[in-house]
Amino acid sequence: AKLGVELKYQNVSDYLEESIFGDHECNLYDIVKNARENAIMARNYLPQDAFTAIIELYQLFKENENSLNQIDYNFIDIVLNIILRIWGAMHQFLQYQSSYDFIRLGRLVEKLDLSIRLNEQTEFSLLLIDDIDKIALRLNSAYQKEKLSGLTYSKMLDRVNDKINMIVTDTI
Repeated sequence: AKLGVELKYQNVSDYLEESIFGDHECNLYDIVKNARENAIMARNYLPQDAFTAIIELYQLFKENENSLNQIDYNFIDIVLNIILRIWGAMHQFLQYQSSYDFIRLGRLVEKLDLSIRLNEQTEFSLLLIDDIDKIALRLNSAYQKEKLSGLTYSKMLDRVNDKINMIVTDTI
């Protein structure tokens, strides 16, 4: 509900079905499909291990789309292990490349977005913004750090997105 999606479910199995394959914009299957499409388009920029794991994750979701009885703790465990493999491969591959900062920046912005949507403490959001500022300055020496305390969450996120758009546009 905090993410703006009302899931209707009767039990744990029904919740998993709705969150993974439900008819809403936050279902995990569509997110994985998009990740697969992005991986195919960016194939030349991904390490083989990450690409393979993304395809494997998509296949797992696709195979279980019509067999919802298979969605259980074991399925979730396999999914989490594949996701960890993807992040591990990306981290290892990008650690010594400048593009690693872009990946880290994206992860921090996603974490900030989720923090704001879940109405977590302002202090946590400001710490994330401080980390975003540090990376953004490394990516673009003309980056201007701005004090965002005192803003509403939505205005804070709008300002961060404006900054990110400036960095990505100016750097690329």
